[in-house]
Amino acid sequence: MIDATIVELTDDLGLGIGAACAAVGRPRVTRHRRTSPRLGPPAPPSSRKCQRHPRSLSDTEGREALAVLHSERFVDVSAAG
Repeated sequence: MIDATIVELTDDLGLGIGAACAAVGRPRVTRHRRTSPRLGPPAPPSSRKCQRHPRSLSDTEGREALAVLHSERFVDVSAAG
């Protein structure tokens, strides 16, 4: 009944939604929730497992970098040093 009154006030009298809701004592958000279509829960984000960062090393470059880091030159060097 209140929803019908709000529709009447907005369509027939030309009031805005805010003014019509204030006139009948209903919050605008309640009107919005009742008249907007339900979209359901948001879609889960796409899987990022198969997405590589654009600046990441290629597989070959990664293997080469690890080979250098595992070489005799870097055996006793800490990661931060």
